[in-house]
Amino acid sequence: MYRKNSQTPLLALDIDGTLTHGNEPIDPTLILFLEQQVSLGVHLLFITGRTFAWSAPTFEKITCPYALAVQNGALLLQMPNREVVYRKLLSSSTLPKLSEICASEPTGVVVLSGYEGEDRCYYLGDQFDKELLDYCLWRAEKAHETWVALESFEQLPISQFPSVKFFGEESSLKRIVSQVERELDLHIPLTFDPFDKSFRVAQGTRQGVDKGGALLEYQQLHQSLQFFTIAAGDDINDIPLLEAADLAVVVEGAPKEVEALADMRASPPSELGIITALKEILK
Repeated sequence: MYRKNSQTPLLALDIDGTLTHGNEPIDPTLILFLEQQVSLGVHLLFITGRTFAWSAPTFEKITCPYALAVQNGALLLQMPNREVVYRKLLSSSTLPKLSEICASEPTGVVVLSGYEGEDRCYYLGDQFDKELLDYCLWRAEKAHETWVALESFEQLPISQFPSVKFFGEESSLKRIVSQVERELDLHIPLTFDPFDKSFRVAQGTRQGVDKGGALLEYQQLHQSLQFFTIAAGDDINDIPLLEAADLAVVVEGAPKEVEALADMRASPPSELGIITALKEILK
């Protein structure tokens, strides 16, 4: 097992496009490899843009201890006992401005309630073009998410939540992201939709809440350990994670700004490239 000056290896891993292809489960060979590393003293942290409801089926066959940061780091849970370690929430006061920003676009604001809110996703149907909403509801079923239609966000049963999302084509979401970044204090990276690469997803969290922040929070929770952190990712929302790590593994085909951060490259999940890369580092 890797040791550098008695440091403890910490694997901080993205899911979609890094460990899995599309919405496929994690390959049993990869699960076995990761559990073997944990048994040797490696710490395991998954950091994803997914909700907990969408993530849980992916990890149901992993029995070793690990941590799971969902919604780009807005919530951190200790698994498999599902203990919430921290939460960093947005206020419903952001919703009027977010609704105004997307008013001329085919998409609307989706409010993600988070694990403690049973991962319900609240939306206003009249903010969406019908074709895009049909796609989003199909996608929600695949992601094990419950979408709840409201007539107004004044009906929202919660005043705080981990994140908001927008779905749609790249040009539309780029306009939304640009305006959100100018007018609101949110972190809102634009990523590929793993269900259909012709669509994009923009997930907004509190400023400073991102995958790199989740990694730093985990390190702070284990201050007695000196970690050597190996991060792996493949998309724009992984940039803060890769920048915060000691060593960055980037999956082939990543956007050029992600590729530029690579200390090591891995072949796609269909080839179990992450195992080859991590074996080279940890041997």
